[in-house]
Amino acid sequence: MKRYLPFYLLTTLIASMCAAQGSSGKTPTVEQDLKSQLVGRVIKLRVPAAGSKLNFDSSGMLVSKFEPGIRGVDGEFQISSVKLRKNVVVLHGERGIDIYDPAKHSVSIGALSLPVRIAIEFNFRLG
Repeated sequence: MKRYLPFYLLTTLIASMCAAQGSSGKTPTVEQDLKSQLVGRVIKLRVPAAGSKLNFDSSGMLVSKFEPGIRGVDGEFQISSVKLRKNVVVLHGERGIDIYDPAKHSVSIGALSLPVRIAIEFNFRLG
């Protein structure tokens, strides 16, 4: 079963997890917490965007060049790794496509082997 997370909730989740750590300066702990919460999740973008490198601000607005994509291919990706750098969270993953299994009456994500890198820049230091 897919664990969907809308993109607008992703930015809120990251900000709140980092704020909860306070000013302890334990960046590895913040990064580990983000990894445990995000790796394996399927992120749904508000607007499908093509391209392998996408940059967003903390409000979820795309700040890199926008190329419209196809919802079924460019509208979601599954996170495989999380990196934390000062005020930027970098997510790596693969584009996915929904696959319906009639025997189980369920939908799963199928990897398309299309890598994607998502960078989200916050206006405060993370961790």
